[in-house]
Amino acid sequence: MSNFQPVFRTLLCLSCAAFAQAQSPSAPARFQRLDIVAVDNTGQGAAGLTAADFQVTDQGKAQKIVLFRGATPAPSAQQFANQMPGGRATAILLDFFAQNSGERQDDVRKLGPSLKGMESAEGLFLYLLAPDGSLVPVHEIPKDAAAPQDKAWTKDIDKQFAGLLKQYNKQRPSGISDEDVVKKTYVALETISNQLALFPGRHDIIWVTGWPANVSNPKSSCSGDWVDCGLYIPHLTVTLDRSGTMIDPIYYGTANVDQSQHLEDVALLTGGKPYLGQDVSEVLKQWSNQAAGTYSVAYDPSSANWDNKYHKIKVTCSRPGVKVQVKQRYYAVPDQNPMPQRQQNTMVAAYKSIGDAADVGIRATVSKGSAPNAIKVELRLNPSDLILHENAGQMTDTITLVYSTRTAAGPQADPAVGDMEVKVAKDQMADGILIAKEFPVDGATTKVRFIVLDKSSDAVGSLTVPVSH
Repeated sequence: MSNFQPVFRTLLCLSCAAFAQAQSPSAPARFQRLDIVAVDNTGQGAAGLTAADFQVTDQGKAQKIVLFRGATPAPSAQQFANQMPGGRATAILLDFFAQNSGERQDDVRKLGPSLKGMESAEGLFLYLLAPDGSLVPVHEIPKDAAAPQDKAWTKDIDKQFAGLLKQYNKQRPSGISDEDVVKKTYVALETISNQLALFPGRHDIIWVTGWPANVSNPKSSCSGDWVDCGLYIPHLTVTLDRSGTMIDPIYYGTANVDQSQHLEDVALLTGGKPYLGQDVSEVLKQWSNQAAGTYSVAYDPSSANWDNKYHKIKVTCSRPGVKVQVKQRYYAVPDQNPMPQRQQNTMVAAYKSIGDAADVGIRATVSKGSAPNAIKVELRLNPSDLILHENAGQMTDTITLVYSTRTAAGPQADPAVGDMEVKVAKDQMADGILIAKEFPVDGATTKVRFIVLDKSSDAVGSLTVPVSH
């Protein structure tokens, strides 16, 4: 690998010429990524679809899909550990802030038996939004996604719910304005979404609520719908989008037409789905049945696309009988940073993150190296996640690879960073793109993190693996 050296200070120093010179001469495209769930007429996940089966429009303009990832890896390929297609980490947010006493008790009566009867509650977490707008963890998302989870925590849910009702089934404190309600509610959703981002795969917040909080922006003369006119909605949308979190509202009362539409709009803002009166355990079973129909696509809108406005998306599937579930709009936040700085920011974020990034699939085999203080690593990258270029029967790309050694307390020292060309024969792509190299470790190293940035697209993936001595 060329130019591979400990240069994390280079990553942090935006004016450092050495890093800027290492960048590819043409700025990579800035893609818009979409997570799609495709289901057949029976409600099962529609497996085996290809990019050609999907059609995407952005603001009414047809888009070309340039990256496509299906739920099921090729038969000869192992699972890419940082992606877990179809995997799902889910948090339930019980909204006592937006509901009255009777609605809260009804929610608990409906949720209790559903949660108590679950065979396994792994990957499921529970929070309460209290009447004062504070976020109360009931079964909290762990800070370490690899830590063992209590799969049976819902077995005593009746006792937990009784305690919550006793402590929090109270009037909302006086003096809280509508804007305060929106702020506190959105902060709660963003907090949960950022914690769910520790886990690979899809993230969902099942929001048990009555009427999702919103308030119009008094400084805007908007003539659109409530999403276009809502205060703080863009910030919420961008945060949820970055963490890959879908909102799935549930209401156990009898919703009127306007309320039903509002709940659906909230879900479609992120690619989720409203579930009016449905049992939570049944919803989770539906998601499990749909796992084979999960896909990720990316397209390259024009540079003028990023205009600080909401853009409407439409995705259809040409396969007969297949319906798609996907977000119907996104907020096009511009990024004026020059390309070297943009890529630095992306890699630094992946380096600092508690969890791993999943836009580039990675798997790794680690063994002892030829020297005492070295490990031998075979990385394989998912070709579907890179912008590859054909050259004499070989598919090639240029990546930046970051290698970081870590202890239980965190990173040990500056990571090593370098650019390299990767290549794979067209007939061997199912096995992934191989990178084989030895890396240094010491006696204190307990795990290592690899970060891969595709310099053609700014897509980043990372994988943290344990090291044995």
